[in-house]
Amino acid sequence: MKDRDWYWRIAGLATVYPVALTLALALGSADSQAGIVRDVPGKVVPPAKPPASAPDSGPAGAADSGPASAPASGPASAPDSSPADSHARVFFRDVLAKVGIGKPAPAPGGRAGSQTLPRQGFACCNLHYDGDWISDVNYAELPMIPAGTPIEVFSYGRHRANIKVDGKPMRLGHDYGRDQESLETWVSKIVVNGDPRPRINAYPPAIREAIHEGKVTPGMTREQAIVSVGYPVTSENASLDAAIWRIWRSRRGEYQLNFKPDGRLASLTGDDDVTSAMIYRAGK
Repeated sequence: MKDRDWYWRIAGLATVYPVALTLALALGSADSQAGIVRDVPGKVVPPAKPPASAPDSGPAGAADSGPASAPASGPASAPDSSPADSHARVFFRDVLAKVGIGKPAPAPGGRAGSQTLPRQGFACCNLHYDGDWISDVNYAELPMIPAGTPIEVFSYGRHRANIKVDGKPMRLGHDYGRDQESLETWVSKIVVNGDPRPRINAYPPAIREAIHEGKVTPGMTREQAIVSVGYPVTSENASLDAAIWRIWRSRRGEYQLNFKPDGRLASLTGDDDVTSAMIYRAGK
């Protein structure tokens, strides 16, 4: 009877203080859950996986889930399976999080744990855009933003970063590589702190001209190839040290960069119309 009176008092308070009911029920449930844990020593139940958040929007208002073959979400986080964390403590912590207690505060100008924004930098490499959208697949047939162009990163969405390119608002879209690297890791590769143009100007003339045209030429190093055509999309290229890179000039225009053991470009393979458009030829 006393237990029933206790619950009725809490229910009355809840009409004025809804959070109080949540916390009280959490305490009561936590106590009962703790009893179960004590009955079964060492048993720990991990917290439930949180639901996915709503997507942002990509080019021309499309859902920000990238092209049809792009993954819908980033890599799953590891479960909380610390032996020191009892079931009751996990349950109570999750309830507190639901009512807004114990959440990490976002860093100034950015998300929780992110770099301080806005951040000034430069295009690491030649980037290509569709309207205001710059995708991580970086189709070479699209208009080009030259390597070294000033870029300001001023906010992050779910799978995109809002930027300004020479003062013009644009967006970096993490369309394909979400399962392999975080958005901020990818953006930090695309927007670099140091201007690459002095280094480009020191390259041999043929390589320098190839980069200015957004093309490749045998003898390029991997770094020089990246400056010219961008990073190979991580969903299709597990390592930059691989002997072959799969790259796309257009949605259906794949080509491959084949590197020698010394890390220099040996050849370009793919359909003739694609390779002829991507290989640099002096004087043409």
